[in-house]
Amino acid sequence: MAFTPKPIEQLKTSQIIAKQLTKAIENGDLKPGDKLPAERILAQQLNVSRTSLREALRALEITGMINSRVGDGTFVSKTLPTNMYSAISEMISLLEEASADEIIEARKPFECQVVRLAAQRATSEDIKKLESIIQQMHEELRQGKDGLDKDKEFHLCIAEATHNRVFIQFMNDIVALMGAKIWNFVRDKILEQPGHSKSYFEEHRAIYLAIKERNPDKAHRAMEDHMNRVEKDIEEI
Repeated sequence: MAFTPKPIEQLKTSQIIAKQLTKAIENGDLKPGDKLPAERILAQQLNVSRTSLREALRALEITGMINSRVGDGTFVSKTLPTNMYSAISEMISLLEEASADEIIEARKPFECQVVRLAAQRATSEDIKKLESIIQQMHEELRQGKDGLDKDKEFHLCIAEATHNRVFIQFMNDIVALMGAKIWNFVRDKILEQPGHSKSYFEEHRAIYLAIKERNPDKAHRAMEDHMNRVEKDIEEI
């Protein structure tokens, strides 16, 4: 049989980190209940960026191999997945998706420009739609929910208010990425923290009000403040 060479797989740094940690767990070098070094120290030991390390740790946590506790640190799970092969396969799949850091990095410049145009071009119907979404967010918050079930719809509505089909398509693509498991995991971790849901609602409300006032500069600042906040919160989990 003739040999058919196959391209060598190029792994992301986060995948290499995750595989190394997984192997250490499988070999027993890291045992159930063991605490991992602090993120800063572990990144130095592995000679990787903290962004790549965080991406790997999130995938490992989703698959149940580790768990992190705010204020305590990150630990190897006391009860590891019964099917490690399946868990590792899921972990690799997760790390092939766009990371939360990549998504917010792309969203920030894009949405800050989009909201500026929305403030200039929004019709009265667009503003009514945004107002309705804000009212639903507020009602959910009043009921004790996180108030962000309509988050993706809100941001898509802003893109639609530009009446630019390319921006609308781009925003649809971003919304699709925001449905990924890794993004939802990060979102839920952020919203577990007291006060975050209310703060995020107020940021969305400020964006809506700036569009309603047809103030592009104010809308840009409000969106930039929101994106900076999300970026900071992602870095801290």
